[in-house]
Amino acid sequence: MELVDIQFSFNRALQRAFCMKRLLIASIAILTSGFFFIVSNALGGSSLLPFFLSAALFMPTAMLITRLYCDALKNRQTTISDCIAGSWESLIASSYLFLPLLLTYSALWLVLHIFILLTTIPLIGQLLASFLAFAPLLVHLALLLLALCSIAMLFILPPLITLKGIHYIQAIRIALARVRQDPFSHLLLAILSLAPITAVAAIASAASALTYKGAIIDAAYAPLYALVAMLPIVAFFAPALLFFFQFSAEAYLLLNKWHKRRDVEE
Repeated sequence: MELVDIQFSFNRALQRAFCMKRLLIASIAILTSGFFFIVSNALGGSSLLPFFLSAALFMPTAMLITRLYCDALKNRQTTISDCIAGSWESLIASSYLFLPLLLTYSALWLVLHIFILLTTIPLIGQLLASFLAFAPLLVHLALLLLALCSIAMLFILPPLITLKGIHYIQAIRIALARVRQDPFSHLLLAILSLAPITAVAAIASAASALTYKGAIIDAAYAPLYALVAMLPIVAFFAPALLFFFQFSAEAYLLLNKWHKRRDVEE
């Protein structure tokens, strides 16, 4: 795999990140994800729960975008309704891939709060907290690893399932085997896919900090305020998210071509 191949794939995915049809799908997914975060924040919940719910939502979104993108590369005229009608069952079922992550998150959340309850026991609570000081660190580390696992699944699995047409369990096995075989290429391409999202997130965060610094918002209107303020951010994030999914398809095609070329040479 040469730098010129990566450059071509990156540029093609970026140049096609402004297709209105695919932007509409990405925008709806981001709006729904934002709604999850707003509701969770209003209820005083953890920010990681809506993250995993959003990841489960983004999986069928990624599969749909991957199909439309690859058809566009082949100059096929495919509509959103055609893609949904032809694979709506697999699109819905793909979200279940994140069910083990959600269950693991729930178990870790329960462990963390049990630890917090133990620290409130009179006389021995603080002593237990001292001896088990590593427990919250391990729990939060595991939660962050789960979040990274979710991002990796969104990058690797949609092209495998959509383009190869294989079962989800088989797709996970193939993905793990490929990552073990060539971790450097997968890590490099994953970092490149996240570059636009990271840049957009940094710019949006800075703009939000400058805009709302010191703003006094009535708690009763905070969710509505956040929902309206989210609209321009959606327009900002949609091309970056679209690029992420499109470049994951490009990475799949690129790695496939490279592995076939290497097998022929051997």
